[in-house]
Amino acid sequence: MATQIGCIGLPSGLSREDYFKKLSFLETHVAASAMPSTKALRKWRTKFADQSISYLTPKGLWGDSGEDDWIELIKEHATALDPQVILLEPPLQMSPTQKNRDRLKRVANALKESGKLAWASGGLWEPETSIKLCEENELIWAFDPTATDPMREEFSFDDLPFGDVYLRIQPTTRRRLDIYDREQLMDLADSYQNCWIAMGGPNSFKNAQALLKNS
Repeated sequence: MATQIGCIGLPSGLSREDYFKKLSFLETHVAASAMPSTKALRKWRTKFADQSISYLTPKGLWGDSGEDDWIELIKEHATALDPQVILLEPPLQMSPTQKNRDRLKRVANALKESGKLAWASGGLWEPETSIKLCEENELIWAFDPTATDPMREEFSFDDLPFGDVYLRIQPTTRRRLDIYDREQLMDLADSYQNCWIAMGGPNSFKNAQALLKNS
């Protein structure tokens, strides 16, 4: 499969038809907050059957109740959408306590038959913690290699202990990625067996197309 390049969610003001004319991969948020029917998801997927997608799980999965119900719903969505990756993204305020680590293990075990799972940790989760959890639970690590924390030593994303990685690039400005940025990302992607790159931010669509030209 090599490297797939697309956007984090459908860019504002762009139809799926126009999006897939330029890019063949999308991190879809179609069920992240809204609750479409399984029939509607199946119809959507059939229309774009030749395209590749990853699926961001509903935010309710990490709520205070109904975990089993959310898991069953995600299984239905996965069957309808056939995503290459199911993306698990905890709330920013969710801390790496033992209780939450055990919760991630339960969710991962329950969904492992539905497809490849990626852990999109951030906030309070340090890279070393996320890497260890991904190894223990057979998850793909989803991370932003361009994000830096000035309060800690530089963390190297080279030679991670994974065959697959998922890169979520989320710039905080409207800046376009320059040629150096794109070359750095592709060098990182090429060091893994399979890599998904999802671009976020105001210029996600243009940045993804520019990166695709470098692939």
